[in-house]
Amino acid sequence: RPASEGIVVVLILGYTPTRRRLPAKKGALLDVESERATPVSGRLKMLETDQPLDGIVTVVVGRLNNPIMVTGQARAGVFAFADLPPGQAVIWARANGMAPSLTRVTLRAGESVENIDFSLRREGSVAGRVLDAKGQPLTNASINVQYENKGQQMFESFLGGTSLTDADGHFRVNGIVPGEAVPSRNARSTSLASRENSGG
Repeated sequence: RPASEGIVVVLILGYTPTRRRLPAKKGALLDVESERATPVSGRLKMLETDQPLDGIVTVVVGRLNNPIMVTGQARAGVFAFADLPPGQAVIWARANGMAPSLTRVTLRAGESVENIDFSLRREGSVAGRVLDAKGQPLTNASINVQYENKGQQMFESFLGGTSLTDADGHFRVNGIVPGEAVPSRNARSTSLASRENSGG
């Protein structure tokens, strides 16, 4: 392939991985600046019992239009990331049967962040039925569950959940944070009759 399409990845212990596009000019020097990594560690446990949990922990660093996302596992309640880049980060955790949780931290180059601990509650669920204006069930209507912060601003959409209604218009979304879910409906349906009668 042409040199202009190549990508070089620089890996240095204690520094964040750096990706750079190769210069188009053959033989040109490529300057690469690597930032010191930010180690992050913490624990994952059940709120009611303090029991350590196995689960998934995801870190998103940077702006939402160009984020760096890293996912790892919590084993016996312990998780760690060794080479995160500096910046504003959102860290969220989830485990089977538990509601997800998130926190926000500032990562500074070369400074470790410890004791990012999550106490997860048992998951809730949202269930219901979607009908059109004539009382007929809507099939395959999309249900989106999001969260509100103080009744005004929405939490990040990755904490929410989605579902499709069945043939009788019923839906259920699991993995919900109790008391904070806000379901909304997109009444598009694969059923022609439902689309015609949905009324928006």
